[in-house]
Amino acid sequence: MGGEEKRPSPRRWIVLAVLLLAVVAFVLPPLVNISRYQHRIANAIGRSIGRPVHISSVKLRLLPLPGFELSGFSVEEDPHFGSEPILHSASVVAYLRLLSLWRGRLEVSRIHFDDASLNLVRDPNGAWNLGSILVQAAQIPNAPTGQRYAGRTPRFPYIEAENARINFKHGNEKKPLSFLNSDLSISLAPGDNWEVHFRAQPVRTDLDLDLADTGILRIDGTLRRAALLGQMPLNLKVEWSGVPLGQLSRLTLGSDIGWRGGFEVEAQVSGTAEVAQINAGLKVAGLHRSEFSPARPMDVATSCLALFRKKSRSLEDLSCNSPVGDGALQLTGSIQDGRTVPQANLSLGIHRVPAAAVLAGLQEVRSSLGAGVQAVGTLNGDFHYTSQSGRQPLISGEVALASLALTPPDASKPFLLAPVRMRCDIPEPGNAGPPALLLQPVRLAMGAPAPVTVDGRFTPAGFDLHFSGTTTLARLQAFNKSFGLLGVHSTRPPAVGATTVALSGAGTAALDLDLRGKWLLPVPDSDNPIASSTAEGSMVIRNAELTTSYLSHPLRIASAQGILSPTQIAWTNASISYGKLETQGTLEYPTVCTGATPCAGRFSLTTAALDLGALQSTLLGSSEGGALLRQILDRIDRHPVKWPDFSGTVQIGELSMGKLVVHDAIGAIDVSGNLIKIRSMNGHLANGTIHVAGVVDASGDQPDYRLDAQVTNAAPSALAGIFDERWGSGVANLSAQLRMSGFDAQELARSATGTLHWNWTKGGLAAEAPLPVAAQPFVHFDQWSADAAIADSTITITHSLLARGKEAIPLSGTISFDREIDLKGGSAADAVAITGTLEHPEVKSVPEVVEN
Repeated sequence: MGGEEKRPSPRRWIVLAVLLLAVVAFVLPPLVNISRYQHRIANAIGRSIGRPVHISSVKLRLLPLPGFELSGFSVEEDPHFGSEPILHSASVVAYLRLLSLWRGRLEVSRIHFDDASLNLVRDPNGAWNLGSILVQAAQIPNAPTGQRYAGRTPRFPYIEAENARINFKHGNEKKPLSFLNSDLSISLAPGDNWEVHFRAQPVRTDLDLDLADTGILRIDGTLRRAALLGQMPLNLKVEWSGVPLGQLSRLTLGSDIGWRGGFEVEAQVSGTAEVAQINAGLKVAGLHRSEFSPARPMDVATSCLALFRKKSRSLEDLSCNSPVGDGALQLTGSIQDGRTVPQANLSLGIHRVPAAAVLAGLQEVRSSLGAGVQAVGTLNGDFHYTSQSGRQPLISGEVALASLALTPPDASKPFLLAPVRMRCDIPEPGNAGPPALLLQPVRLAMGAPAPVTVDGRFTPAGFDLHFSGTTTLARLQAFNKSFGLLGVHSTRPPAVGATTVALSGAGTAALDLDLRGKWLLPVPDSDNPIASSTAEGSMVIRNAELTTSYLSHPLRIASAQGILSPTQIAWTNASISYGKLETQGTLEYPTVCTGATPCAGRFSLTTAALDLGALQSTLLGSSEGGALLRQILDRIDRHPVKWPDFSGTVQIGELSMGKLVVHDAIGAIDVSGNLIKIRSMNGHLANGTIHVAGVVDASGDQPDYRLDAQVTNAAPSALAGIFDERWGSGVANLSAQLRMSGFDAQELARSATGTLHWNWTKGGLAAEAPLPVAAQPFVHFDQWSADAAIADSTITITHSLLARGKEAIPLSGTISFDREIDLKGGSAADAVAITGTLEHPEVKSVPEVVEN
């Protein structure tokens, strides 16, 4: 027993065999030269697909599975479709079936393409370059890929491609649409069915698209062998998910059409490539426009059935159903590709669609339309669309909303409680213009005894509505607030900053307006605003009140007619009152302001008489301790909104300032913020004329005045009447440049500075007592001219001459604002002193002083 030889264990033999195979797997492939089989392999593959195949090199691989590595693999294109290879891959691995080698046969179990590029070309007749390859493969007998044991026919290999790129061409033109990161697998199942699994990301080569926003396209299903490509039975499931609508429009149309939401499509395609049955479902979650985000974005779902015929390129027996609330939209008919213009015969049925859903749909394109309005009713109707090559499409049909009710947010009386009907309107042949829906006349309850009538026209781009009738301003404002048809600036004067003008609910308005607007509004731009709609026509308001931030009480409008155009509004024949002040006027202003320069309104006011004292009492009531300007300008300075920009004219028959009366006053005034510019103010004063120009600046603590005034050919006796005094006879011409500040007469007088010039001809002082001989020139003179400075409530004469005949007497001294005189003049031998007042001057001779 001790000499018995010990045998090696079976485990040791297994380990040695594995090591031997590992050494062979690493050492043998580089030593085996199979390059001489390169052309034979390429020719064998080419015969199986019916296209020449080129391979740059072939290598043997044993691990992890035996197979061949093919480098520079390319398949030539059919010359009918072009010269670029239909398929190219830098690296292809063909794995062998081990058991087939023991039987002396060579079978490929799997073919793996990495980073391949596939060109799919379609000729003008609709044929694809891949069709002949599929037909050729269908004619080669193969056993199913998953068959466990080898039979008389080779098993079809499992073909897969990773990270492939698929390009599309129409003839020689390469389309921008491509598939990236494509994964494809093909295998043969029992029953001669090819199983296809495809996954890819669609892209456009001419646009910069984020791949994360193009979604994932998946196609799974089977293709059954047939003698012809069009006869191959197919059963495919197509899914495309995770696609934002904005990217979808860029991907398919080349531009963003402005819709947002998440898009998903799932379709089942069965039949053949010649005749296929399509069952598709489309969903859009959170549908809305890009310009704004609605409070409740819509979710849309549609299911469609259709029969596709390749020969006629048509969709037949089309039926799409979209549930909307308790109702639905149903599209039926057929579409044929007429080579140049598709030919269609479609019908759209609208069945019990809630009016609230219709309003919600309109709010997806106009956020301000019907805000907070409750819509009750159901929409029913049918439309028919027929198009034929060379003819204008025909559209017919109508819709109706039975007993539509539109109730404002405050739950008051509805605006509308009546049936609404719309019918199609097609332009006559040769007339340009899109098809439209014509709104039959509808009556709106707008608070007046008779309703407002509305009719209009709706097109895919926008709307055109006509309003006629009388409404209360309260209902009109509520209607405009809910539907936003009159725009932002269309019925109120221009303002700086926040809203400064508002019509109260009192009063009525007679309308004869055409309102036009687009469904899709651009993104709001404060620098370049665009009106939501434009209005043309007229609006007459009566017994209205206008409240502003710069007037302490409402402005009453007895009547005013507004003429509206797309660019401006002109209020004419306006009869307005403010307390005891009554006037007629006009006002024009642009509907939309653009650019950095503020828009200025133009106005004109006409009144028979204006008493500034009465105006002050009207504006201030019985308040004391402040004057007119203090109250008004304090509102300007303290309020966040300044005065709007205005430019215009004022005509006053009699402008009274106490006993000072200016007749036929005509002024041209500009108002901007806190600055009032008097371009000119002309009138008749004291039997002469007056002209004033200047600026009132209210930006500081007190209003500051800079005035330039001229009085021409005035009668001094009439000027004296202002102060209940007598100054004498003659004609006076005065000019003054003044600067002063303050709110009342005393403050203005204390702060007044400037220069004064006068020229008094054929006049004289109204002296009551006899004057000395030396003072006779002051009783009657030919001319008294003077230049003076104004300061400290005093006029200081800097240069003055009083002429009588050939005699000219120089004068100097002061005249106070209380009209007290302290003047001296004459020669040293005949010097005189004038004291007293302009009404009671005292002229005395000054004794000559003799020097010792």
